[in-house]
Amino acid sequence: MQKKFFLLLLALSCFNAQFLFAKNLCWGGDDWTNYRLFHPEIVDLEEYKPFFFSFDRLYDYTWDEPAYKYRDNISEWRNYLSGKVAKEEIDSLLYSYSMDDIRQVWMWVKDDTRPRDEKILKNGMATYLYDHRSEVLISTANEYLMYAKRCEPHANWNSDPWSETPYTQDIKAMKELILEGEKRSNTAGDAFLKVRYAFQAIRLAHYMKDYDRCIALYDKLVEPLKTESIIKYWALGQKGGALKGKGKSAEANYVFAKVFDKCVSKRVSMYLSYKFNTDADWDACMSLCKNNREKTTMFLIRAINPDSKTTEELENIYQLDPQSEYLTLLLTREVNKIESQLMGYDFNFKYPIEVKHDEYASNEEALRYLSKLKAYVSAKIQEGKVKDLGIWKLVEGYLYFLEGDFSNAQKLLSGLSGAMKTNQQKTQLKNFLFLLKVAQINKVDAAVENEIYGEYQKMDFLGEEYKERAINCIQHVFKRAYERQGQKGKAFLCTETNWQLLTNPEISLIDDLLKFADNARTPFEQYLLKKIAENSAKDLLLDLKGTYYLRTNQLAEAKSYYKQLSLAYAENDYFLLYSNPFNGLIFDCQECAYEKYKDNKKYTKLWAVEKMMEMENAIKTETDQNKVAENYFLLGNAWYNFSYYGVSWKGLAFYRNSSAAEAYFDENNVLQPDNELTVRDMETPLAYYKKAAAATSDREMKAKCAFMMAKCAQNQTFSGKKDEFAGRNKFFAELKNNYSNTQYYKEVLKECSYFQFYVGK
Repeated sequence: MQKKFFLLLLALSCFNAQFLFAKNLCWGGDDWTNYRLFHPEIVDLEEYKPFFFSFDRLYDYTWDEPAYKYRDNISEWRNYLSGKVAKEEIDSLLYSYSMDDIRQVWMWVKDDTRPRDEKILKNGMATYLYDHRSEVLISTANEYLMYAKRCEPHANWNSDPWSETPYTQDIKAMKELILEGEKRSNTAGDAFLKVRYAFQAIRLAHYMKDYDRCIALYDKLVEPLKTESIIKYWALGQKGGALKGKGKSAEANYVFAKVFDKCVSKRVSMYLSYKFNTDADWDACMSLCKNNREKTTMFLIRAINPDSKTTEELENIYQLDPQSEYLTLLLTREVNKIESQLMGYDFNFKYPIEVKHDEYASNEEALRYLSKLKAYVSAKIQEGKVKDLGIWKLVEGYLYFLEGDFSNAQKLLSGLSGAMKTNQQKTQLKNFLFLLKVAQINKVDAAVENEIYGEYQKMDFLGEEYKERAINCIQHVFKRAYERQGQKGKAFLCTETNWQLLTNPEISLIDDLLKFADNARTPFEQYLLKKIAENSAKDLLLDLKGTYYLRTNQLAEAKSYYKQLSLAYAENDYFLLYSNPFNGLIFDCQECAYEKYKDNKKYTKLWAVEKMMEMENAIKTETDQNKVAENYFLLGNAWYNFSYYGVSWKGLAFYRNSSAAEAYFDENNVLQPDNELTVRDMETPLAYYKKAAAATSDREMKAKCAFMMAKCAQNQTFSGKKDEFAGRNKFFAELKNNYSNTQYYKEVLKECSYFQFYVGK
């Protein structure tokens, strides 16, 4: 009984597990912020992928990872080394080698000092530098690598404020490195090395907050260079940071936008740096733009905000450059945004989409915006100036689809196959046409099931998530048809899993599903059956039906259903009790019982029911009252152990949640029924123990009955039925006062801390 109090405390102190997990969406359980049927990646804009629509900070973080951030720099180095060194070798040397490694390379090239580390001798870039050491530029490149590695600790430092050894800038060393970088940039033999020396110096000046020096170094060393090296834009980004540090937000944002446009590897960081506080800042920044491209980039970055008025930004960009790829990017963002606003987690693929008002939000404004966006897209298609006209037409058809105008959607989408340029775009179009067909289904029979499910199985989808969404679309449409057709079981399985059956079975639904299991023929029906159980759907349904009767103490009916189970199901986890339910335990420990009996296949629900029936029959015919009492006691043990608190809880439930120890009351303080088939009510075992105690003259048996009745009374208190601690104490008093000389009394006193406390020990 010690464990009872622990379970109650656990239940009171822990959150219910169901609240720790977001409710799954009807279409595949995706995070709601990324919900969509329109796949943004069908557009050929890989380098803008982080900025596809998401309520999160970014849609994708690929371009913020080292392999992408340094890709262009590695390519430039490869060209500088005459294309003779593999990119992987350059990546390793530039970004993985330590200071000691680079020093060994430097000494090998400079003084012919053989490296100690064999990996250096095998690195293609190191060997190239060594083999071409007589060339002036290669020798200078070797010097640059050493200089860059000396700068690295001052730029890539750990900013963790909780670190035991927080970083402190070495200002003196940084100033010396800046001076050296400036000098070497001026004397370097080509723009490739000039811009890299300059970048190192500019970055150090920015990080030590010498903003004026940072800006001056860029203007002096980098701006005059006739180079489009990616490092030029890395350096320009540092200048932007310095301008921001000086409070020159307009100039800073102009720089950030320029680098955003020109430098893919810094695009994410520039977007995150780009911020406006006032309209005046925006106007000042726009006045700095020198051409339409710079202006459209400004509009794009502003439009990426999830709350932006994107149709206005689309028009701003369109007026400046109707061929801009930014228009396609923003269009796909708008489609995904409107999907997220219209299709919440409870969307059921029903058109036209209904107006909703709930405690969190309303989709009414989104529905109005859908019409506005559709009109805008249609107008631009008519003008025929946009770059990706096929994508715009695809979007137009899909927007009609979202509105529930299937006729126009079909007309627009069915003629687009020739306008789709890539396989992904063609797949997206086929998916839309397929889902359009599904959305218009009103009646479902075997022919429809075979046609739609067969087509689904042959379809190509844009990833598993989109495939999962498609099957859920089918199921929502089929569910409504099945409900109209009176096919309760099939309708249930379309959107539910066996979890609902196992935790809250409805007997009429179980009966309908049993009929369905006997008559399932089509591949789609077999698919639905597997939702109940992969290989034993009918067995599980029979188990549920038998357990329904066992819960209501209709043992003969329970047995009749258990006897229909297959031999293979006898060892199913749902059917095994893993313990002997007739044992009366002083201390309840589910884990201990499982560990002891986990390999025992004897204790099944059928075995228990047959034993209970034998005991009930023996009670009616037995003349020895002590044997009658023993049968009552064993039956009491069974019903006790079948409860939430017992070691054989699997007799009546298919799931046990630790939080179920806590009773649930509504707002009017009315106790709610047991959830998830949990049985906390102790009235049935208590009644059997009382009958056993009344029937027997054996003092050991009376002691056992008194203690088990005390356990029942205490559990009633835990279950919230009523305060039964007084009842528990009454049975404790009976055990103490009347049976203290029994062997069982000694066992209880040894094992039960509640009873120890009661008797003052």
